[in-house]
Amino acid sequence: MKFLSTLALLGTAAATSLHLSISPSSSLLDLSTLPASTHATLSGPSGKRHRTPLRLDNSFVFTNLEEGEYLLDIHSRDHVFPSLRVDVLDPVSILPVHVDGDGVAAEKVQQQETVVVYLTHPSNKWDHLGAKIATSSAPLSSDAEVKLAVSALGKREFLEKRQGFDILSFFKNPMILMGVLSMGLVFGMPYLMDNMDEETKAEFAEMQKQGPLGGAGGSAGAAQAVQNFDLAGWMAGKSDSGAAKK
Repeated sequence: MKFLSTLALLGTAAATSLHLSISPSSSLLDLSTLPASTHATLSGPSGKRHRTPLRLDNSFVFTNLEEGEYLLDIHSRDHVFPSLRVDVLDPVSILPVHVDGDGVAAEKVQQQETVVVYLTHPSNKWDHLGAKIATSSAPLSSDAEVKLAVSALGKREFLEKRQGFDILSFFKNPMILMGVLSMGLVFGMPYLMDNMDEETKAEFAEMQKQGPLGGAGGSAGAAQAVQNFDLAGWMAGKSDSGAAKK
């Protein structure tokens, strides 16, 4: 009988718990839209894994925290939540620190943090600690409750939205701009010619007659030189000057 009563006392012993609540955000204004499958997991050393479902007040409660380093994740079908690192430290006996007083040494006991919660990211190294968002100095054997709140980072997108037609992006294409400029020159040049004075028209006509190769005679001479070019002799090392000397 005494053994059963002892087990009952051990089962009802107080222990520190973690109370994690979800607060509204721009991506999740109505918390009632969270599906019933939303749950949180607390993964620790040696394969320890605790799972708790979403409560009616949109919160999660982990009881009987044990010593260790844990990763807390919130799993939701439609939203993404930040990952948290929970360090549960076993308080050890602290030696008193003597402070010089009026001839009498006063004892001062420093309180240590037993539960510390940090923000983390899946790609971060475990040794890199993020921002500290919650702490507790209560002993693990007490009924203290560590409370903190998190918000959704964003909404999950399973399908990529197709972009619609944008007339501005059509005209931003360099090829389209070059085509429009060429059409402007083709259709606008006659109007420019009509507005020229007689002297400018005569100069423009003279420039067209000369051409880049010095007129019709120059172009004909260049064409004849290309036709009479001896490719085989040039590849063999022959030159016109050597043939003339012979």
